[in-house]
Amino acid sequence: MRYAFIERHRQVWPITVQCRVLNVSVSGYHGHMARQASNAPRRHLSDEALLVHIKVFTLRRSVLTADHAFCGNCAQRVCASASSVYRP
Repeated sequence: MRYAFIERHRQVWPITVQCRVLNVSVSGYHGHMARQASNAPRRHLSDEALLVHIKVFTLRRSVLTADHAFCGNCAQRVCASASSVYRP
């Protein structure tokens, strides 16, 4: 929370003054900012990878839903692509 305050107000007051008033070290502040910067690209790639997995899952599910239908009368699963009847 203190580092966020320092970052937001670094144009108003010098970082060294803010660190002294908030009782944090200047090196601690710079270390925190460096860790945040190095974590941001990894987190972004992680989100992109997760999005790809979600899209693949959704696509596979929609294909399965389109290929399979349930017969309401006898509660059997009918596979349109294989032209056979499956019992659940």
